Amino acid sequence: MKDFPYATPATGWFQVAWEHELSPGEVRQLRYFGQDLVCYRTASGEVKVLDAYCGHLGANLAVGGTVSGESILCPFHGWAWDGQGRNTNIPYSERPVKVCIRHYPVRLANGAVMVWWEPSGAQPAWEPPKLPEFDNAEYYPANPHGLRKWTDLAFPPQVVAENTVDPTHFQYVHRAPRSTVIEKFETKGEYAYVMHDYAYGKHGTDLTPEGTIDGQLEVEAWGLGIIAFRMKVYVDAVQMFCVTPVDEHVSDIHFSVWLRKRDRSSPEPTPGEQRVIDEQFRQVAMDFPIWENMRYIVKAPIVREESPTYQNFRKWSRQFYLPTEGPLQNA
Repeated sequence: MKDFPYATPATGWFQVAWEHELSPGEVRQLRYFGQDLVCYRTASGEVKVLDAYCGHLGANLAVGGTVSGESILCPFHGWAWDGQGRNTNIPYSERPVKVCIRHYPVRLANGAVMVWWEPSGAQPAWEPPKLPEFDNAEYYPANPHGLRKWTDLAFPPQVVAENTVDPTHFQYVHRAPRSTVIEKFETKGEYAYVMHDYAYGKHGTDLTPEGTIDGQLEVEAWGLGIIAFRMKVYVDAVQMFCVTPVDEHVSDIHFSVWLRKRDRSSPEPTPGEQRVIDEQFRQVAMDFPIWENMRYIVKAPIVREESPTYQNFRKWSRQFYLPTEGPLQNA
């Protein structure tokens, strides 16, 4: 993104995969936070993430590496590394070396593999949330019908998070009947909460055949990498929006939707319910052309009618960046 003021990806929890994608013994090659990573699942089912390069001679553990018990074996010389990045075995030497590979804290939450990123390697300052809808039998599991991933998108998580406090864009981008009104905005540490007065739908559509429904849109954010949306009145669903920086310019998005069942005994969404889920995918993608082609205006002239919450959100978000970077000024 042109003129984005932060060169280092924000600190926080970020999704790198869905849990169901990793079987015991499986190894995946990843690139996030400007780092080449290896992700693997141990024999006991633990998911581990390390810097990709072997501490011996630098082979990429994600390319040909194999899992043995709780460790990953280098394809080059068979050196074993555990989930803490420690060398546990050298097959042709009596004892391991003290060299360590950087490891990243991992949590499994809401069906997602979450990785803690902090530039200096500091340990997590908070934990990722557990969404009550995740294992609620009254909702369809997000897997497989409510999952979507977009890759190599040319914008940072910051602009996606800021979108949660932009009341005007809903009318112009998402074709809402009118702009929203932010009824509540509060923050506490890494957590931010937003409640919008939201008008849903138009006359004659599947979900609003009698016309527009006045409702609410509830947004929760944990750092800049995890955002939950709940639509009130219109449909009963929660969307988990996880934006993960590949580097300072590019991000991936993992998107999960849990929809309340009309019939609790139904094993999968009906065609009508699937259309509701698919509509959320469509709405998300409507933002991408704007985000990928915009310039980031640090001193944006936000007018009173839009909401002072926008600037307050930006102030809150600064805590997730290196303090030495500060927000820069546009030329």
